[in-house]
Amino acid sequence: ISSLNPEESKELGLFLQWGAEYIEKNFSPKKIYTVIISEKVPHIHFHLVPRYSDDVTSMDYLKLALSGELRQ
Repeated sequence: ISSLNPEESKELGLFLQWGAEYIEKNFSPKKIYTVIISEKVPHIHFHLVPRYSDDVTSMDYLKLALSGELRQ
């Protein structure tokens, strides 16, 4: 992320905002987690992960969601 220029940083922020607004409007989750993975390769990988219950939260929830093991 530190290698992004100001315009690229702004664009990333707008993508994240648009995605979170879309999820909130159409799915009404309790929370939305944002996960950004940036390595020394020319791309940024991110997830917007909605959470609908309080059964599992925080990193435990993200681990299940991102591994495909989450059962709703």
